[in-house]
Amino acid sequence: MIIAILLATIVLSGISGQLSSSFSSGPAGTLLRRAAALLDHGSSPGAGNLNLSREEVSLLRDPYAKRIHEPAVQLAALEDIQRHLEGRFPWAWQGRMNAAIGAVFPEDREELVSMYGRLSRYDAWLKSEWAALMGKADRHELLWKKRREIFGREADFIWAGELKSAGVLGNLDEIDKEKGFTITGKLTAFENEIRKAYGEDADAYMETRRQDLLEKFITMPGVQAELKAMDNLTRRENLMIVRRAFGMDEETLARWEKLDTIRDRRWENGMTYMEERTRIIGAFKGDVREQRIRDLRERYFGVEAPVIAGEEQAGYFRFEAERIHGLN
Repeated sequence: MIIAILLATIVLSGISGQLSSSFSSGPAGTLLRRAAALLDHGSSPGAGNLNLSREEVSLLRDPYAKRIHEPAVQLAALEDIQRHLEGRFPWAWQGRMNAAIGAVFPEDREELVSMYGRLSRYDAWLKSEWAALMGKADRHELLWKKRREIFGREADFIWAGELKSAGVLGNLDEIDKEKGFTITGKLTAFENEIRKAYGEDADAYMETRRQDLLEKFITMPGVQAELKAMDNLTRRENLMIVRRAFGMDEETLARWEKLDTIRDRRWENGMTYMEERTRIIGAFKGDVREQRIRDLRERYFGVEAPVIAGEEQAGYFRFEAERIHGLN
């Protein structure tokens, strides 16, 4: 929902293909985390049936906790929670959103749920008015009128850096296309672009937008291609370099390294499952085939087998989705 708001706003504002300062997650959009599976251990108190691990709660909370009362930071935090739920519960994330907000930010739940409600209202308006807005010359003014109607003065803070941010992130795309640039070279070039655009405000901008900038960087085609070509250990080391460059502390880096290891193991498990599933489909028919696939799911996914089965019945195979290294 939030990403739909951002992408629609960008196009309607005439910034095709770029990201606004509203903390959009990048060109991969809501599909980035569709392949993420459940972590079913170490649940945090208050997480309820979400079964969020302490590591997950910390990674969703820590980038935003210090400035969570700023409207733009709230938008970023809510978007991160939404994307995570979409990966965990691809077909039923909406009904868990309020519970997840409470699990990640229990002391600020009411304020964030209210913000999410306004975002939902804005999203509904964009969807209903999309076709009409595209044909109007004054669409920018109409967008801002609706933003201020729903968000009040907070709209000015949420969308204040829209054009400047779009320009910086657009330059990042050009950096990614530069031949001969390694990941570390692209990191240096990107930071230089930010400092050129924001001057003395660059550090504050990078701190506020850390997760957004990080995800934009690691989802670039060139960076993903380089990460994909690495073995698991080398890739995790390079992801640590990137995250450290974006200001993450050692404690957070350790949690990310643990999650990266879990994700690598999960994908290896999933890919092996898909290979065996394909073999069973080719070798058996009817009830025998279905029983063998059920047994296979239980063997590879345990208590998560029913979730996988439901997805497959709906035609969704999470391990056929694209893997975005560093995100799922």
